[in-house]
Amino acid sequence: MSKKKKKQENPKKKNKISPMQFGIIGILLLGLAGGMVFWNMPSDEDLDLTAIGKGENIVVQVHDPN
Repeated sequence: MSKKKKKQENPKKKNKISPMQFGIIGILLLGLAGGMVFWNMPSDEDLDLTAIGKGENIVVQVHDPN
């Protein structure tokens, strides 16, 4: 009868990131960075009311949606 040797795992090997995990983490980070850039991009609407009338006093009518 032969005795089976137990494989001893190297503790440093457990902490390695597999290429698949590295790719998934990279895609998530790129998506997060892209989302942050998209979120901070200026919109087409100008929310600065001083731009209306180019500095002259004008009357602005606000429509009530209700």
